Amino acid sequence: MICLWFGTKDELAEHLRGAHSHLMVSRSFGCRATSTTMALILYKDEVFLYYKLITEDRNWHIFLQKAGITQQHFNYSITLSTGLPVNDSISTFSVTDISDKFECIYRNAFTCTHFAIEPYISGNEVNMTVTIEANSWD
Repeated sequence: MICLWFGTKDELAEHLRGAHSHLMVSRSFGCRATSTTMALILYKDEVFLYYKLITEDRNWHIFLQKAGITQQHFNYSITLSTGLPVNDSISTFSVTDISDKFECIYRNAFTCTHFAIEPYISGNEVNMTVTIEANSWD
C-alpha cells in the first residue's frame, strides 16, 4: 500500500479517517490473522501503526508505533488465549515513536516462533487481542 498524501501531523487523523478507514481498528482489537497484517488506530489524539510480520521461517514480530502527534507515552499488550483462562499469555511493551531507531523499535516488539504461537491457533485463526493504554504518569 502506497499513500502519497502530504500534510501536517495535525491533519493526519482526518486523512486516515477519510482515505484509510478500511484499515482503522479500535484501541483494543482482535487480530486473528495468521499472516502479515497492518492496522491504524486513533486513540487519545494520537495515531498508531500496528504491524504484524510473519517471516518465511514462520517467526512472528509485532510492532506498534505512534506517529508522534502528542507527547504522551503509551504501552501495548498482546493477549494470547487458548480459551482457558489459566493458559492466557499477556505480554506488555512500550509503544515506540515512528521516528525511533530500529534497535529501539525491535527491543519493544513482540517476537516469537510459530511453535510458541501454535497452542493459540484454532483453524486458521490466532486467538489474539492487542490493547493500547496511555501511561498513567502522563
